[in-house]
Amino acid sequence: MDKNAGVDVQAKHSGLQARHWKMALQSAAIVVSNYWRLAQANAKSVIFAKEWTKDLNDVERFYIHMMLSRLRPEFFELIDGKNPHFERFRMEEIRDLPKLCLRIRRTVRRALGSFPSPGRSVNVWFDQSCYKVQNENGVECVYLTSMTKGKRIRVELKGIGKVGSVIHLLFRSDGKLELHVMEPLKKKALENVPAVPEEKYYSRA
Repeated sequence: MDKNAGVDVQAKHSGLQARHWKMALQSAAIVVSNYWRLAQANAKSVIFAKEWTKDLNDVERFYIHMMLSRLRPEFFELIDGKNPHFERFRMEEIRDLPKLCLRIRRTVRRALGSFPSPGRSVNVWFDQSCYKVQNENGVECVYLTSMTKGKRIRVELKGIGKVGSVIHLLFRSDGKLELHVMEPLKKKALENVPAVPEEKYYSRA
């Protein structure tokens, strides 16, 4: 099977609630999206390190940037062997579109790593609608939505800390259970950075 081809997934009903399916599909979509975005980033670096890119005009260079800057329908059309056109784009200035698309396509396929596959550990994601936090006699407890409607799983936490947003429950292969809490990154002011004189600032329209 071609590693670039789509992967058929057959899901069996396992008693999961709709919220569990929602979080599972969201996390799977993020993994697959990151897989393709990494391939795009690696392919772009490889392409612009090639000698032949020095002979490209500005429109051809911008076409490559457009194709590899984000996941868009035109990108997957290119992977499928087509030569996509962008609307309101000066396509007539691209001298050999099939050849350019072929070079991009080959580079992306070489940049693709192994397709993500499930590991031995089991991951479950919970958003704020799937759990609640309670303090019981000084012990912080998280009540997670279970596979049985109306019942929750009680998990005692070591220590007391802020639990919010999305949490990640990891069943490790050694039988241990980990609960990961997503924390926003804190901004820290840069130190010892010289100020740039105002007249040195510039922009390009």
